[in-house]
Amino acid sequence: MTRGGVDLKNAQWDDETASLKATLELVGGFPTTSRFLIPEEYRLDLVSSGSGVRLETPPEESGKLVAVKLVAETTGDYYVRLKFKKSNSQRTASSLKTTRFDRRSHARRRSSRVSF
Repeated sequence: MTRGGVDLKNAQWDDETASLKATLELVGGFPTTSRFLIPEEYRLDLVSSGSGVRLETPPEESGKLVAVKLVAETTGDYYVRLKFKKSNSQRTASSLKTTRFDRRSHARRRSSRVSF
């Protein structure tokens, strides 16, 4: 993680699932953007979160960083998971558009998809 590091309470990389699981302290109703370093040879595949927090905008990749903008309903600690996939080629502008994010379907499954 690069920016928003003071909000980071805990982070754990899981080699088996190529996921970063993190706990962030968020202020209720205030959009918070956290930036994470993308591991070499990987690309972002999915961002999911627990209940009470939502992605404000689709994640944005820029070089080796990904920006994730979150908004919590109330102030507190919240879980977020960034899942990565091996990248077989260099990132291009067109490959950045393939990051999976669907605000409607994400809202329906965010509590059930992530378990910490």
